[in-house]
Amino acid sequence: METKRIDWIDTAKGIGIICVMIAHIDFGIIEKWINSFHMPLFFFLSGYLFSGKRSTSAFLKRKLRTELLPYFALGFPMLLFDFAFMKYTKGYGPYYLKVQTLNFFVQRRYSTFWFLACLLCLNILFYATYKLLKKDKYLVICAVLFPILGFAFYLLGGKSLPWNMDVCFTAYPFYCMGYLYKKNQDSFHEKVSRFTKTRGRAFLTAI
Repeated sequence: METKRIDWIDTAKGIGIICVMIAHIDFGIIEKWINSFHMPLFFFLSGYLFSGKRSTSAFLKRKLRTELLPYFALGFPMLLFDFAFMKYTKGYGPYYLKVQTLNFFVQRRYSTFWFLACLLCLNILFYATYKLLKKDKYLVICAVLFPILGFAFYLLGGKSLPWNMDVCFTAYPFYCMGYLYKKNQDSFHEKVSRFTKTRGRAFLTAI
């Protein structure tokens, strides 16, 4: 089934991609500023596009097709290029290929593909909590507890987990916000509009 494109989502993704490119160039304070929001933006947009209407099997098949397949289709050429580049520029041997291949399959922050692996796990995690907990208030509780668990994991010396599952705990709140925003966007816009009108009148009265 063909899904209709959402213009502002595509625009936001385009801006996010440009920010990712800029963030990988050392721009000092600008780089730090971009790093503070560009990945949360992608997680937020992914949460906005979430749909829990599909069955578990249909959901998993779709995510494997849209996230796992691109991971391997794009990752294998990148892995070969990485090995060839390091071999002919720095003389790295077969051991380097073995290590990098393991990093690629286990996926512990390997290249920029870490995001696809993390997003796949995050989608599954959110789908599981959505189906099990059923109510939004419980998802909000998860959005509060998961990052606390994530930070505690790092503070206690935890290292990156396979397929970057550890990042899911800190990314979950942004994903959840995207989901909740989509579900309540009409009432949210109405409240914002009412608030700005009230503040605008108060400002005009004051001056």
